[in-house]
Amino acid sequence: MPLVQAQSDLSQSYIKALDRLQQETTLAGKLEEAAAVKAEKEAVAGSNAQDLPGLSPSLKTLPNLRRKHVESMQSLRTSTLRKLEPLQAELVRQLDALAFKLARSGRTDAALEARQLAQSHSGQKGMLMLEGDWVDHTLKVSPQAKAAPYGIKRREIVSTEAGHLCRWKTAVRA
Repeated sequence: MPLVQAQSDLSQSYIKALDRLQQETTLAGKLEEAAAVKAEKEAVAGSNAQDLPGLSPSLKTLPNLRRKHVESMQSLRTSTLRKLEPLQAELVRQLDALAFKLARSGRTDAALEARQLAQSHSGQKGMLMLEGDWVDHTLKVSPQAKAAPYGIKRREIVSTEAGHLCRWKTAVRA
């Protein structure tokens, strides 16, 4: 996903800037600040950028560097959400249309599922798509066959899991 790659690239740039800052502070003899920079670098490298360590008020350079990084991440997320909003609106429209088609074809359960998915996506404004993994919702609406097809012989009646009865029908010749 492009967002994940962009966030990764941004984090790598931040880590490089932290490397330079750690080297500068160590050479200047500012060991407290060098230790804080090292802890920051480890938190970002460990994919734990949400839980960055607290900063001492005596630190000079690190707070400004962190603020720029956080603002860049928020800007990236905001621009991605702006791009996702029209796509999510189209997804809701398509799910509603699918629910209507399924209802007209007599597939009530699948139509209700499609309608519930549309309702769950209509109020979220892109947040679901940015959190966690991508989920293919078409598998929920159109389930895959669980077994091989079964041939029905003449005059045989078969019941499905949903309780529908199926009969063998003879072809009508004109």
